[in-house]
Amino acid sequence: MYPKVAEIMNMSMENTNKDLIRFIDAILHEMEISPNPDEIKLSNLNLPLPSNYRNLIEQNKLLLKLKGEAAEDSEILGFRELPLFYIIKKPNREKLLQIRKRLAEFKQADSPPSEENISGKLSFNEHTGDMILGGKTCPVPLQTNQYFLCKKMFSLPLGTRVKEIEILDLIDWDKDSKRSVYDAMRAINQRARKSLGIEILSWRNNHIWIREIFAK
Repeated sequence: MYPKVAEIMNMSMENTNKDLIRFIDAILHEMEISPNPDEIKLSNLNLPLPSNYRNLIEQNKLLLKLKGEAAEDSEILGFRELPLFYIIKKPNREKLLQIRKRLAEFKQADSPPSEENISGKLSFNEHTGDMILGGKTCPVPLQTNQYFLCKKMFSLPLGTRVKEIEILDLIDWDKDSKRSVYDAMRAINQRARKSLGIEILSWRNNHIWIREIFAK
């Protein structure tokens, strides 16, 4: 038996995938109450809005994966290309539940560790590619986007916010993807979490910075 939608919606939403999870919950809910469950139409009037533009992009990618379509672009709340309506034909409940479960489990395991793990000063050795925190060391592969991102971020006072375009403009930066800066940031955080016990970078509104807790 699948869990009821009410049970799903009451599950913990405190993770960075919460926008996508809420989007899936809205689809599941509409499938239960709609007189025509083979064609679900969702409106932004009753959908929770994405908390940032990146999450809107991820939501639209999920929509394509579900073979849906977005209609009537708008600029509500400053979001460009924000659809007023989402239409999903013949939604697959089992697939939706599988995606939701994966999103929830991923972020439970991927949530930032406690700040109590911080001990010592955070630094970066450009010659070895090592991030250093206290007595712990986290290697970053040399001559990669991860390395160049670290080199740029640690060349500035810790906590300084840098626009993504400034990273993309670096001479050695490999412009292999529109999300390459964000992907490099996530890869660095994954390494740091494993070796140092805490994530070091934050991202919001196309800006990246070393978390303020390290600038103290």
